[in-house]
Amino acid sequence: MRVVELRGVADGALATSASSGVHTLRIDEPLDLGGTDTGATPTELLLAAMGGCESITLRMYAARKGWPLTDVRIRLHGSTVEGAFVVRREVVLEGPLDADQRTRLLDIINRCPVHRILTGEVRVVDEPVS
Repeated sequence: MRVVELRGVADGALATSASSGVHTLRIDEPLDLGGTDTGATPTELLLAAMGGCESITLRMYAARKGWPLTDVRIRLHGSTVEGAFVVRREVVLEGPLDADQRTRLLDIINRCPVHRILTGEVRVVDEPVS
């Protein structure tokens, strides 16, 4: 897995640039939270990582099985409820899938690596800075 590096962006009060290899993302907060609204929020990126991984997992699984999945649409909304972060998910599977295929795909969606990370134990270890 590539390293992700983050740095503040000179033209934004809170805006941050995240890079991994040749890929760059901009992270920010909305205006009402002191940001410049020039990128997705950290929470939006977390949801995007989960949904992107789930979509990729479903498409890979369906392709291996030779199933007629033509598209996956996932809509995620996160909010804090009674001290827990709750993700509400809507999944639309497109294509002429039968009921058993749809049921299996909706089971497989929870097996993507990012979903497993978010629902398992996570540890953050601070490394000494040289």
